[in-house]
Amino acid sequence: MLFPANSEKEPVKYTKNWTEKDLANFAVGFMESFVEYVSQTNYKDFIKRDLFKVLLFTDKKSTPPLYKVLSKDFKDKLIFGEVRNA
Repeated sequence: MLFPANSEKEPVKYTKNWTEKDLANFAVGFMESFVEYVSQTNYKDFIKRDLFKVLLFTDKKSTPPLYKVLSKDFKDKLIFGEVRNA
């Protein structure tokens, strides 16, 4: 069973294969993320905000789990942004 961070949501039963990759993908899909996607259209607004910023420049198609965790742990202290190559 997976218990979401939002305690109002019901637990989710895991029904897929018990491989490391499948379990990890399942869990990562439920992770809270406070990462903002920064692009040419919104970078000025992102830069103008008062808190210190952390920017990740990446070629990956999804946000790395560690970056999601850091964005949650430092919420309201730092602003996490992600710039994708695409």
